[in-house]
Formats: sequence, C-alpha cells, structure tokens
Amino acid sequence: MTFSLINSKLKLSWEDICWGYKHHLIGWKDVVCYASDKISHGNDNEVVVGISLIDKHNLHELDKLLGKIAVISDDYSNDKWLYFKLLMLFISKDEINDPLGEVEKVYDFFDYPEEIKSFVRYMPVSEDYDPSKHTVEENIQRLYSNWKGYLDNKIVSF
Repeated sequence: MTFSLINSKLKLSWEDICWGYKHHLIGWKDVVCYASDKISHGNDNEVVVGISLIDKHNLHELDKLLGKIAVISDDYSNDKWLYFKLLMLFISKDEINDPLGEVEKVYDFFDYPEEIKSFVRYMPVSEDYDPSKHTVEENIQRLYSNWKGYLDNKIVSF
C-alpha cells in the first residue's frame, strides 16, 4: 500500500502509523512518507525529522523513533486499518482470484470483527435471508453488496 493512497482516504495519526507498521500493513517507506508529509505541513519535531531521514542504511533506527513519537494504547481501535484493507481489496477484487477468500483472511487477521461477518462466506446468514431460495450467483452478489454497504457506511465515521 502506498502512503499517498492511504493518506487520501483516511486521516491517520502517529498511533495509526505505528500500529500499521508493526502489523505489516504499511512499509517503512510509507512511514517515511508520512513523516515527510508532516514536515511539509509545518511539523518540525525532531523525531519526525529523524523518521523522514530513514533509509535502508539506518532502517534499524525506525522502531526506536516510532517509540518516541507514538505509543499504541491498550484501547487502540484498528478500525481504520480494517476499513482500508477491505477497501483496497474491494477496489481490486476483479484482479484477485478469490476476493471473498481474501476477506476471510482479513476477518482472521483482525480477530473476527462482528461488523464484517455479513460478507464472510462461511458465516451463517441473518435470519431474514434464506440462501436456499437464491442462486449461487445471487448469494455471492449479496456478499459483495454487504461488503460495499460496510465500506459506504464506515467511511462516514472517519
């Protein structure tokens, strides 16, 4: 994932950046871009400047610098990352062999969030929907519709 794409969709904090980096959702170059963007908007914090100067030769310093600028609190919400990961999958679903299988991986990675189970294939459907009364294609389209509904509804909370 590129920083510019993430930055265009969500307002991220240093805590978000730190969590995303530690969980391998973004790379070190994205962290450096985030720091550079902060500097270009007037932030002259010494640690932010230090992060903006990270390259492959001093990459070992990044974790220490991130620890100085952000602490991931016990009640940190990874909702932005869940949303972004699902958005990127949805955008590229036509190029992915099994997009709903990828959703299942996201469901697992984010510790089975209740809010996305309506578009996880193996989860039971709601009581008001009977898959046996629909074709396989209609059932799949329902999952995609629920996925899109999640994305449309969730973005307003950020």
